Amino acid sequence: SALLLHKDMIQDHGRYLSVLHGGCSPEEALDRTLCAPDTSASPARGAARSVSIQLTKEQAAKYFPSGDSGAFYKLSILSTTETEHFSVPTNMSPIIMCTVCGSLASKKLRIYELEGSDLAELIQRACGDGEIDFVATAQEIGRRLDVRCQPQATAESTTERRILLICGMSPAMDCIAKKPDYRPEMRTVLDMVLCDVMIRYNITVIQAVRKKEEDRVNAVRQLALACLYYGYLVA
Repeated sequence: SALLLHKDMIQDHGRYLSVLHGGCSPEEALDRTLCAPDTSASPARGAARSVSIQLTKEQAAKYFPSGDSGAFYKLSILSTTETEHFSVPTNMSPIIMCTVCGSLASKKLRIYELEGSDLAELIQRACGDGEIDFVATAQEIGRRLDVRCQPQATAESTTERRILLICGMSPAMDCIAKKPDYRPEMRTVLDMVLCDVMIRYNITVIQAVRKKEEDRVNAVRQLALACLYYGYLVA
């Protein structure tokens, strides 16, 4: 709400939010942002914020088909060798976003895609026909999702934010509900799985509710735009 109040007076929203979350009042953060001296740790005069996006060739064609000419983002296509460094299959290679401005950069944002049908089938197989511990089952599925969204261990990977973009979850569960082995508890297990990955593994879950290409494309582009405006820049 503080940013919305002062947004027309501020050019660098990320700097304002960084100062605000440092413990200042909205008015103090505004003064410091507007009167910030041009230090060596600040972006070069005239430097513009942009978003660096690393992704595979297939992901680039899907989400940014027009390329980056004249856009606020810069695309970097990962080679096959580079995608092999991730501890997930190629179809789970993350889209990596980072806000940059001069010599400053934000923490990386890793976006992993997951088809709702894949998660629904995983829950269906785990629930089976017999008696099971639904809580333990949800925790095990959550652990598997954490492993699938695990970046290669580096010094900076511990500070990166992970996002799981689930596409078409509702239609997938509706489809499972029509099968003879469907159990009503499966929807409860799904809710517990999503809670588990968010609380235990600090993974943000975003759903593209419908199983349509434009929904997931819109979600990724909105995340890129959010990085541009709200990415915290550090030296």
